[in-house]
Amino acid sequence: MAVLMSAPVMADALDAFYADAENARGFAAAQASGQIAQGRQRMLAMCAEAKLKTPAADCGCVERELAGVSDRAFYFESVLAYREYQEKVDALRAEDTARYAQLKAQHAQRMGLARRLEAACGMV
Repeated sequence: MAVLMSAPVMADALDAFYADAENARGFAAAQASGQIAQGRQRMLAMCAEAKLKTPAADCGCVERELAGVSDRAFYFESVLAYREYQEKVDALRAEDTARYAQLKAQHAQRMGLARRLEAACGMV
């Protein structure tokens, strides 16, 4: 099962993301500094940890699936995940529990890279 979304929606989202010069610069810097490769390694380490709780987790699957994800898509997914996390932190700091609950529900609906890997590789 391939994790990369091939739908035009994903391509449109990537194009829009990288049309922003700041995002394009961030990607170039992350790639040059090795942060993308390090992020992939962190995901493999997270699988190894998950395997302790869920023996069915297939870390070889995670490695194969990650190999099919371009650096551009990986960076895009990483930034989206961070932004989602930061939105929830901001809501908690503002003690806006309604906004936090709304964001949590909204973010749970998105099939980001981590959730797609979990579903494809038995970590759920």
